[in-house]
Amino acid sequence: AIKEGETAIELNPQNVTALRALADAHLLVGDARRAQEVLKGVLALLPEDPIVHHRLGVASLAQQRAAEAMAHFEHALEKNPKFVEAFNQILAILVSQGKLTQARERVGREVAMNPLDPRLHNLLGRVLMQSRNFQEAEAAFKKAMALDGTLLSTYANLGELYARQAKVGEAIREF
Repeated sequence: AIKEGETAIELNPQNVTALRALADAHLLVGDARRAQEVLKGVLALLPEDPIVHHRLGVASLAQQRAAEAMAHFEHALEKNPKFVEAFNQILAILVSQGKLTQARERVGREVAMNPLDPRLHNLLGRVLMQSRNFQEAEAAFKKAMALDGTLLSTYANLGELYARQAKVGEAIREF
């Protein structure tokens, strides 16, 4: 895929689709540095594209550059406030840095602004589970399920929550 992408770009250096595919291929094989180089080329063509900023954030994270990744994810979220994948990455960085209160406050604000988005309730549940607020996490997961019973990650998260509490029967039911 990398060779084909490079050939397509040689023929048309502004082929954004080929550039994105090439960057993704580099990420898949673990070459985040090269993916980031390619994505910077895409960014020059599409400076306001939230997806490009998200992918740059992913490449930065793969290189252990959390602050840089956070800036890219924040930019992606500024351009598209409903970009849950970017928001998820921001929360993951905050949690990995032990900033659980900040993560909880941030996701809580998003849930308050978008109370019918099951993905946000699911993220709230994840943060609450990491904070060991198990009852609140369970309520958040159940709210997400009530809003969208097809969001499978919520069931897995609820199962994980029960497993962490040694509630084997409940965990098996949810997994």
